[in-house]
Amino acid sequence: DENGNLWFGVGKTWLPLFWDKSRNEFSILDFEPMVPTWTAGLAGFNVITADRKGNVWFGCEGSGLYQYDFKRKKLKIYALDDGLASNYINSLQFDGSGRLWIGTWKGLCCLNPATNRIVTFTREDGLADDRFYEQCLFYDSSENVLWAGASTAIMRFNPDSLLNERDQEVNVQ
Repeated sequence: DENGNLWFGVGKTWLPLFWDKSRNEFSILDFEPMVPTWTAGLAGFNVITADRKGNVWFGCEGSGLYQYDFKRKKLKIYALDDGLASNYINSLQFDGSGRLWIGTWKGLCCLNPATNRIVTFTREDGLADDRFYEQCLFYDSSENVLWAGASTAIMRFNPDSLLNERDQEVNVQ
């Protein structure tokens, strides 16, 4: 993250481990006290990434997307009710505009953290496939292109164009 901390999802548990650079030691972050209604069936993390504002994002296996504000020690959870295609999050990637692209088992989502708006794309919107695997997203900032690997296709597209033209055919290469 921006502070030099390293984050780990160990064994897909719901307790992330992180290397606290300022204290020069490992720590465990317990989300349980921060979750309004704790669910005993909370699954582990598939993917972890950080943004430029100091937030750490956790893609969960069945529990949605967690945004953790490390400075304020606050947790926000995004789930189906917030517009996610699935609570099984397999991939996370920020684009050049600071939007978070989310690969799930049921589509590709784009979250604008500034507005908390989630847009979901599926085959119906022109994607060649809508089942995304772990670590299947890559953003090429030199060309403003997002690469996405799905179960039957690799897709390449300009994220701005996809958001502006929902009905376009996504370029599969």
